[in-house]
Amino acid sequence: MKPSGPTFDKSWRATCEVVRVERREVEHMVRRHYLGKWPGVCVLVLALKRHSELLGMVVFALPPRETSKRYGGETWELARLWIDDAVPVNAETWFIARAIKYVRHHHPNVKCLA
Repeated sequence: MKPSGPTFDKSWRATCEVVRVERREVEHMVRRHYLGKWPGVCVLVLALKRHSELLGMVVFALPPRETSKRYGGETWELARLWIDDAVPVNAETWFIARAIKYVRHHHPNVKCLA
């Protein structure tokens, strides 16, 4: 089934960015996430920003200890993802891809994202 409504197109991509934020800036988003709370050990909080408005968040956290052994290096997991319903469909894919690029660029010690 094809999604209805606007899509996260070129005009949206051109005006959005992924930025590092403090936990307090996205607390309300975490509360609206279906789990409603922060993961155990957060290592990075990123936001989807359009103009000056934060529209979504992604939280990376440390997985169980044995995960890094299994994957042969420091491993983070994508623990929370939330995007406001007002954002057009298909934004999640773009946001996750940019978040991964951010981690690879700013945290080269991370060998695996789970």
